[in-house]
Amino acid sequence: MKQSKLLLVSPCHGAYGGIEAFILAVADAVRHEPDFIVRLCFKKVKGFALHPSLATMLRHESFIFVDSAGRELADTIKWADIVHLQNASPDVVFLAKFFRKPVVLTIHNYMRREWSLHRLLWRISSRWADALWYNSDFVWRTWEGNRKRRGSRKVPTTSKLSPDWTRPIERTGFVFIGRWIANKGIATLVNAYAQANIDREVWPLLLMGDGPLRATIESEIARRGLHGVRTTGFVDETTKTLRMKNARWVVVPPNTNEDFGLTAVEARSLGVPCIITRDGGLPEAGGRQALMCEPGDACADHDRYHDCGAAEVAHREHHHTHHQSREHQAPGSLPTLRVLIVDDNRDAADSLNLLLVSMGQKVCVAYDGQCAISAAKTFKPDVVLLDIGMPQMSGYEVARALLADGSAAVLVAVTGWGQEADIERAKQAGFTYHFVKPISEEALRL
Repeated sequence: MKQSKLLLVSPCHGAYGGIEAFILAVADAVRHEPDFIVRLCFKKVKGFALHPSLATMLRHESFIFVDSAGRELADTIKWADIVHLQNASPDVVFLAKFFRKPVVLTIHNYMRREWSLHRLLWRISSRWADALWYNSDFVWRTWEGNRKRRGSRKVPTTSKLSPDWTRPIERTGFVFIGRWIANKGIATLVNAYAQANIDREVWPLLLMGDGPLRATIESEIARRGLHGVRTTGFVDETTKTLRMKNARWVVVPPNTNEDFGLTAVEARSLGVPCIITRDGGLPEAGGRQALMCEPGDACADHDRYHDCGAAEVAHREHHHTHHQSREHQAPGSLPTLRVLIVDDNRDAADSLNLLLVSMGQKVCVAYDGQCAISAAKTFKPDVVLLDIGMPQMSGYEVARALLADGSAAVLVAVTGWGQEADIERAKQAGFTYHFVKPISEEALRL
């Protein structure tokens, strides 16, 4: 088998950020394909200085740093069969076309309205791409307006997403992770936290990351006596994931026309909701369950803290009341089961997850059929709550696959389809019960 040589190229200031996280995730995924060889190339930009954060993340990687438009960059591009470039660097695009290499562009940064030669060259370079991907609708609109070019599309960027999950009742406080630079919102965040009338022992604020503002922010925290705030500096991916999944909320507060918002995507993959600003492409990343405020508005942020506090009180009161009622039930009336939820609607799946956890059940969530089949092999559920109308692989197909794998779980259809023909078809596929959405707590107790 002939292997294709893929070159991942990214402009680099020397620090670890969203683009670096993205290409490391792409490289890791492609290396699992036997017909690809992957190389990483970081093109040093003006002011480049290697930061310990990037050095730490690259310690197990094979990579090269090159200068703009240099011989080493040309030789590296000449080696490749395909060039995947982050943003539209003219020198990389020109060299790729000179050596007749197909070019894929992922555009991470929005296009400013002000004219400049630099932006003109970026636009020209983008038109030479063989495939053109934008990381958000927001970025896409700033480049192409409402008239989209043939071959362009939105492909949201991601990173190495963890499958870990912490029960909501075991989570605590707020978490921020990002670069400590102007317009990333960390100063507004600390100011809002100082104003919020919340119990800081119950609602601590953990600040992760590093940057030029760190000394200023830490001085402000000490001046205000904010004992609920803790700083960590730069953390590795394992530590970041651990601390994010144990948070009640992840706060993403930039005021900089954020291109997308990878931190929000990472939080959602862990089942942790976000407080975000209505900034650039961030609402796309944060999803419908995010709490939103205006960029740079400390008062709005401080209101969101109160919203979170009220939601937490309500959640704990519900959990406490439910726990007390369970103590008076006859032993064994509601045994703890292993429940697998399968639904492509993340909001519906996550809501059902919270309900079942509050009922004392052990829960695993999958957002598509293939993930459900894989999860069932290790989680070994007693019950599977399965949506029917999912893309790519329907609930009927998932049910048949689970039965073929020898699963002994009780299959329960939870769907918007409630006609007699739908119920009969579900029965034929192996479902024992059939409920129409939204399923109630009373139905789950049956």
